[in-house]
Amino acid sequence: MKFRFVVIDDAVFIREILKNITEGVGGQCVGEAENGRDALELVRRTLPDLAFLDLVMPLKNGLEIIDELKEIWPEMKIVICSTLDQPDIMKKLSEKSVTGYITKPFSKIEIEELLKKEMTARESKNV
Repeated sequence: MKFRFVVIDDAVFIREILKNITEGVGGQCVGEAENGRDALELVRRTLPDLAFLDLVMPLKNGLEIIDELKEIWPEMKIVICSTLDQPDIMKKLSEKSVTGYITKPFSKIEIEELLKKEMTARESKNV
């Protein structure tokens, strides 16, 4: 399963963990961003298959940029990876076209299962 991904999170260690896990299941990291403003430019430049997106970041938060990211690249899957899981935020996310939500702290197995499910669905669409 080959796919291109980006990691958008202000925490360096989270970006490293997500890159390591995702590369282990066939992903290729094509970039990282530590804030929402840089994320928009990154997606515009790389047009990845998938983005891991934190909600709490400087300059522009993840919730603010979801629609902008999808406008730049509608084909991209977005996986929210955040500590926030309040009902009002979850309601807002359900109204947006996000692929999945992983709560921090997460496990390697959670990420791998979500990726396998999404990439299998992607491959079956392309057959």
